[in-house]
Amino acid sequence: MAKRGKKRRKQSLAKRVMKAVFGRALPIVMILLLALLSLLSIGYEKYEPLRELLDSLGIITTSSSSGTTYIDPDGDELALHYIDVGQGDATLLQTGEGAVLIDCGVPDAGENLVHYIKSVGVSELEYLIITHPDNDHMGAAAYVMQNLTVKNIVLNGQTKNASFFRKALDEIEKQGINAIEASVGDILTVGALQMRILGPQEHWIDENDYNSASIIIHTTYGKRAFLFTGDAESKAEGELVASFGNEIKCDIFQAGHHGSRTSNSEAILNAAKPEYVVISCGRDNSYGHPHAEILNRFEDFGANISRTDREGTVVFVTDGENLSKR
Repeated sequence: MAKRGKKRRKQSLAKRVMKAVFGRALPIVMILLLALLSLLSIGYEKYEPLRELLDSLGIITTSSSSGTTYIDPDGDELALHYIDVGQGDATLLQTGEGAVLIDCGVPDAGENLVHYIKSVGVSELEYLIITHPDNDHMGAAAYVMQNLTVKNIVLNGQTKNASFFRKALDEIEKQGINAIEASVGDILTVGALQMRILGPQEHWIDENDYNSASIIIHTTYGKRAFLFTGDAESKAEGELVASFGNEIKCDIFQAGHHGSRTSNSEAILNAAKPEYVVISCGRDNSYGHPHAEILNRFEDFGANISRTDREGTVVFVTDGENLSKR
């Protein structure tokens, strides 16, 4: 009996020792595991090879990997994705009948941009529209064409001696993508989505002034309208208003030139009368975008302001009647 009692006491002591050791180590183990998962999540978002490896192993699943379905692919809604690409522009117009990408950010934004576009169920673009050949609007064009099916690319007719521009031209030629030079009055359609080209007017185009030669697009879907002006500056905005007046009225205005004081004139706001303004810009960017006086101007006009530097990607959905921010 005494021997059996000793054995039970030994077993009890062993259990107490194991519990003490693992009990103390458990918080450390949990912290290490959480740190590892955090590093994997960051790497998953930033590095495509790691993302592909983790996807194949089924190790990690994030909201970005599965994506968010904003519209029924067989339905009659339009989703406008003002995608966060840092200091640059990239806006995806997604319908059940096709998708359009307006600008695509800097070269380094390409991987995350394409990942986002695929995550919302888009792998093919009816149109890739480049408002003007600046790095923060066209830099990732070659990467987009390499990783998504692009049927048509729309350009403003300017050329630029820059590697991102040459790579884009090479990709257009290599893939035989239909290249369209925008002209005032052109209308591009994807189902019920209608995109009317209002600029640049011919005399705006100067080989040394890329901003003022930006393609300007007035887009309609049912009763709702959206205005994209690239980096067009105040003089071009004034001529736009003089030519088209209240035809540029819109529900959402993507702030010109990332909210710069060189754009977003009172003239264009008076004509456009937007309910919403979306500013695409990078956090703590060196340009100071959006400029304080322009933010004040938007507020004075009573517009609801959204900013990608603070909110990340901004999404609106409309059925042509109702319009809501998601």
